[in-house]
Amino acid sequence: MKLKVDYIKIDGSMIKNIDVNKDSQLITQTIVDFAKKMNIQTVAEFVYSKNIFDKIVELDVDYAQGYYFGEPSENIEP
Repeated sequence: MKLKVDYIKIDGSMIKNIDVNKDSQLITQTIVDFAKKMNIQTVAEFVYSKNIFDKIVELDVDYAQGYYFGEPSENIEP
């Protein structure tokens, strides 16, 4: 079976309390493990603090997006 997917986006509802919620950590780790085995990259939404960012790095999420990095904007700057 081959999934034609480039990324799996992990919803903000899983990420927003991941630094303190063991269930969110377990579910996210399971998603990441599956994605790695399928050679699919992962993106975490709703990363709004250093603690959240540190936890998703620890869980080996590939990319992160959220207010920790900046507010949404129509203009993309390099």
